[in-house]
Amino acid sequence: MDERKETTGTKQKSTDANNDAGSKSEANSLVDRADAAAERLAKENERMEKNLREQQEFEARNRLGGRSENAPAQKKTEELSDKEYAEKVLSGEIKEE
Repeated sequence: MDERKETTGTKQKSTDANNDAGSKSEANSLVDRADAAAERLAKENERMEKNLREQQEFEARNRLGGRSENAPAQKKTEELSDKEYAEKVLSGEIKEE
């Protein structure tokens, strides 16, 4: 039985060493996962900052362009060729100026 206790004691020591190695491995794994998450967050923050700058530039251009959000859309005038214009004048759709 004494031999058995010694063997068990040796097994326990090696198991403790494995647990320590496992704990370090888990800790490294957690640190690696945290680092990866931090990198993803940093990339996302950069993307969001870029989008915000683009949106601010867009809004500034709209404001400086003299248009507002609720302004009515400008109607495009119909461009008539000379022939079409002459036909409409002759048919009376357009009065001569």
